[in-house]
Amino acid sequence: MKNIKTTRKFNKAIISRYLNLLEANEMNISKTAKEIGIDRGTLFRWKSKYWNTYLNEKNEVKEQMQDITAVKLYTVKEFDNLKEIFTKGLKLTLSKIIDILSDEEALKKLKPSDLAEFIKVMAPYAAEKIGLAGTNPSQTPLQQHNTFVQNIIEQMNVNKLKDIEDAAKQNQV
Repeated sequence: MKNIKTTRKFNKAIISRYLNLLEANEMNISKTAKEIGIDRGTLFRWKSKYWNTYLNEKNEVKEQMQDITAVKLYTVKEFDNLKEIFTKGLKLTLSKIIDILSDEEALKKLKPSDLAEFIKVMAPYAAEKIGLAGTNPSQTPLQQHNTFVQNIIEQMNVNKLKDIEDAAKQNQV
């Protein structure tokens, strides 16, 4: 039988990782070579040949990571600003909708299709995120949406009946 010597080719990225491990092992070549499964002499040659390159790349990567961290922080701050702007806009919109729904004259001018569109847009969000008005968390989102809309319609009908009863009482007096 012939002794076949296996040769493995290592690219610079792999060698760089092994040098990183060597650094983590406090420059203990024997321990690192044993962990990697290569000859100590090979690791020593790599250290001699690639150590400075490894250190330069390591510093470049560290600088890039600092740049990435700075970009992330900037992005988070920008997101917070956008979230604040969006929240103010949403509060203003909801306030205006409440004003319209509370004012009889404005409510008469509101098209039913506009009210239906508002409910269609807001109901899924409210049903999913807030779990409003008798929705059951075990229901599917569509079932929650339908329950939410049905509850709104029932509430509108109850309020309409109350308005009719109030009008009838006033007419009787």
